[in-house]
Parts: sequence; C-alpha cells; structure tokens
Amino acid sequence: MKVLLVEPPFMRLRRRKTTFFPIGLGYLAGVLAKHSIDVKIYNAEHSEEEFEDTSDSSGPYNALLGQHKYYKQALADDGHPVWREIEATIAEQRPGIVGITSRSAKFPSALKIAAIAKRLDPDCHVVLGGPHPTIKPDECILDENVDFVVRGEGEETFLELCEALDDGSDWEDIAGMTYMKNGEVVHTEPRAFIGELDELPMPARDLVLYPESYPETVMGALTTSRGCAFKCGYCSAASTWSRKVRMHSVDSAVGEIRHIVEKYGAKSIVFWDDSFTVNRKRILELCQALIDSKLDIRWSCTTRVDLVDDELLASMKRAGCTRIDLGVESGSNRMLKIIDKGITTEKVKWAVDLIHKHKIQVSAFFMAGFPEETEEDLLATIKLMKSLDVETMCLSIFTPYPGTALYDMAHSLELIPEITDWADFDHHSPENFFMAKIEREVFKKRVSEMVEIADRHRRPSFQKSLRALKTNSGYYMRNPNIFFGKVAGKLWAQRRSLPS
Repeated sequence: MKVLLVEPPFMRLRRRKTTFFPIGLGYLAGVLAKHSIDVKIYNAEHSEEEFEDTSDSSGPYNALLGQHKYYKQALADDGHPVWREIEATIAEQRPGIVGITSRSAKFPSALKIAAIAKRLDPDCHVVLGGPHPTIKPDECILDENVDFVVRGEGEETFLELCEALDDGSDWEDIAGMTYMKNGEVVHTEPRAFIGELDELPMPARDLVLYPESYPETVMGALTTSRGCAFKCGYCSAASTWSRKVRMHSVDSAVGEIRHIVEKYGAKSIVFWDDSFTVNRKRILELCQALIDSKLDIRWSCTTRVDLVDDELLASMKRAGCTRIDLGVESGSNRMLKIIDKGITTEKVKWAVDLIHKHKIQVSAFFMAGFPEETEEDLLATIKLMKSLDVETMCLSIFTPYPGTALYDMAHSLELIPEITDWADFDHHSPENFFMAKIEREVFKKRVSEMVEIADRHRRPSFQKSLRALKTNSGYYMRNPNIFFGKVAGKLWAQRRSLPS
C-alpha cells in the first residue's frame, strides 16, 4: 500500500516563499522505507514560484503581519491554485494512506488536505500526527475525513498502523493512536519513547517529491536530539517530546552531516535542536569530531544564554559555528520569571558579549503579548531591543499554544474564545491578543515599535557586513567563490535599501 506523507501549506498561502525539508516526515519516511513500504514525502509548503515583493518601506515584519489575511482567504477558496496542486499531486500518487503532520496554525490546512484525499478516494486512510493532533486528538478525530490520529513520537506507531492496514491485521490495540469506534473516541495506551535514537534511519531526504527544486542549503538542516529539559511557559515541546532529552551519538550526527555534504553538496548546516548545547560534554565531543572530519562546514544552532561559556564557544568556533540563535523573549525580568524562562536580562547581555568575543554572530528572539504583561514590561523589552548589539532579531506575537502553561493561564483568565480559530494561532498573526493588563490599541502601538526595531536589525549595514566577514574569514579564504558571491549579494541588497 502506497503512503504519501504531507506537510500542509501555511506560509506559502500567505504568499511567502518558504524552502525547507520537513525533517519529521523524513524520519517517518526513512522508517517506512526500511520496512519496504512504498512512501513519498510531499512538502506542500514548498514551491519554486516567486511571489511579488509584498514588503514595504516599513520592513519585512510589517509585511509578514499584513499577509496573514491571505492564509484565511485561501482556506475559504476551494479553487485556490495551491489546493488544485495538492489535489493533482494526490491524484497522481494514488496513495492508500495519507499521513498529514500539523501544528495548530496549520490544522485548518491539514483538514483541507484530508477532505481532498477523501474526495479523490473515499477508501484512502487519512492519518493526522504532529504537535496539534498529539495535544488535541479528540478534536482532530471528530473530523469526518480523519480516520486515525497518531499521538506523540510517531515512527513506531505509524509503521505498525501502515503494516496492519496493508495486510488487513488488527490495529485497534496499537499504542499511541486515537480513532472512532461506534461513535465514541478511543485512545489506545501511550507509546513509549524510542530509547536509542541511533536506531532510527536518517531522514529520507531522497524520498521527497520534486527533489530537484530543493537547493543544497535546504538539505543541510538536521536534529541531533529530541526533547527539552526546560519549562518555558510558551513552548509545547515538553508536551510532544517530554522534558527528557534523548540524543543521537556524536558518530551518528557526524555521519549524517557527512552524508548531507557528500550527497547534496551542502556546506552550511543548521542544527534544529531545541537547546543545542544542553549537554556541554557532548557538544565539545561533537565539535572535535567535526574538526577531525575535515568537512569544512559552517553551521548555526539555537541555545540558551545560560548554556554557553568561553571554552565551549571557542570549540564551537573552531568547528565552524558562525551564528547562534538565542531565546531572549522579554526585556523585563519580572516577565522572564512569570514565563519560567529561567534567565535574566543581565545574563542575556553577558551571553551576547561573550559570543561576539569569539566572532560568532547572534540572532535574538523576542516575544510580546504575554497574558500578565504590562505596558511597562513591553517598554523594558523595547529598551533591551534597542540596546542589544546583535546581527538579527526575530519578533513573535505571543500565541497560547495548546499544551503549554501559558495556554492554561490564558484560558483561566478567559482570554481564549470558546470557539477557537486555529488559523490565527500563529506567532505572526495580527489577530493575536491574549493580554489581561493592557488595552489592544496600546499593545498594537508598542508592537509597531518592536517591529521597526527588528526590521532595522534585518537591514544590511556596513558594520554588520564587516562583522560577518570577520566571522567567516577563514572559510571564505578557503572558498573565495562563495566570498565574492556574498559580496555581490550584499552590495545589491544595500543598493536596494538606499533611498532613490
């Protein structure tokens, strides 16, 4: 029985070109292929189409907030070109099982795909998985076009379900599933987490449809661990993976990187781990292994301000690290405590300075709109954003994702409507407002200031270009063709940003 794994469109429907390889579906496909199941990955978020430049002089974040309306318009338009493409792709592939992953904002998009699959073939089995179905399985299974929900870590559950559906054997007791029986919702027992991640095959990047449309940089993303040991109130990672961190071995991680470099020609790697440096000893070993491998790659990662130090950063730099993404979230120590971030603004400033000391670039992530946040807290965040010397900034509007402590807080404060439009549950939705201590118009005004600061940090400047050159000087000396391409790109970007 053929299986088609689908990543639903979201940013693409907002008229934003987004290019990535869905690693979660890659793991599922790898496991199925290992057991001789015919499987393909269809990333409906990905396309080669070029959208019109919808950004304006106020910057890309303002444009991004303004484009959310296009997603909702597309959901209401059955004749939208993306839905027609999805229908044509499913019709061409003729799968017996369609597996769809979904986070909360993509849930309406996932249901559209489920309906398309059932319309094409009523006998096709539709399975939902991912963060939203894991946390809200009852809501998902009640949709008439959904046959099964896979909860939590899906590789083993989905494999067993596919094998049972293929050979007609009993599937009712497979752990980690939700389904309907005689009009009642049935939850099977939870699936235990995979003990040794190294037992999983690498994500099957070669099974994605239209592989020729993916640039080499896209294939350079990977995860070397699952789970997060921390309890940030806005994050649902613990509800999906738990707070126990499981890790691939250093040999496995380096082997996957070597595979990516040799097969796809990637020279830039992005580690998508929740907190990359949580195990200091392992990262020191990984860095040394990367140095010994002589793969000569550049890479970036995400971590916390309290998980870096001099020795670790020096090793990361030698191993090719060029950028670190830091979760800052707020400039108010009061809010950092309320959201259980476990850091202070003083620690943020210390970490940024220390990372720059090692000539590594910093991207800082901020968030605004927490339930207990006041205008004074927002002003403190604005002050920190203005003072922090980082290369780029990312701004999110707080979204109370299901399965988080702040979702429960927002719900208890009656800030979440009874009828939830999951399409708006995205951190770049202008509809988001879940605050108890501030008026909406005041919040919008302060967010506008934050957007301008974040956009200013994303515009090219001579100082940032010079810092980037210093960060990558060794790599560029070994690869002059890449250096001159970067220079040309920077000059063109600066030319476009100059007033006419």
